[in-house]
Amino acid sequence: YLGFEDVYNGGDKDLNDFVFIVEPEPIIIDKTPISWTLAAEDLGNIDDFDFNDVVVSLQKVAGQTDLNITALAAGGTLPVKLQYNGEDIQPADATYAEFHSWFGVDAPGADKNYEMINTKSITRRGMTATLKLDANYTLTQFMDATDNNMGGFKIVVDRERNGSWTTQLTSPQDGTAPQMMCLPIGWAWPTERTRVVDAYDGFG
Repeated sequence: YLGFEDVYNGGDKDLNDFVFIVEPEPIIIDKTPISWTLAAEDLGNIDDFDFNDVVVSLQKVAGQTDLNITALAAGGTLPVKLQYNGEDIQPADATYAEFHSWFGVDAPGADKNYEMINTKSITRRGMTATLKLDANYTLTQFMDATDNNMGGFKIVVDRERNGSWTTQLTSPQDGTAPQMMCLPIGWAWPTERTRVVDAYDGFG
């Protein structure tokens, strides 16, 4: 309410001579999701170094709890899982948590290798998984360079050595451990066998 007194000096000072009800402007809530791209290389820098082995988009509306994770590309041939805080992530429609299953591919070929998806010739639509997180969560806010934390995300890769499968956890260190980058949404991942340093001149 906004009240006025019609006589400045000597009036009754009741501030009811003109009274207006002021309707505030509607509060606009921006529901445009904040978006990121996570791109991972499953064998560190010892293989093709194309950062298309696991590519996902992450989208979250500020103040809401749903974080939507959509599979974009699976350029690796090894079994691999995407994890958040140590737990496997699996879309409701996927048969397994293994990342190729996010594209409807539930088993490797006869050579024990998975097919490459959306990096070479095979095109498939990826599924979306939803995590319930704190309403204030943002991916970049929870990154910590001191403990190699990618906002809680990492990939787990299985690799056959001497006839048995061993698990390799993510780390941004050089070598055989997987590596992961956070990039703007819409980033174009390199095609298969195109090293990221060749696709993007300034990467090195």
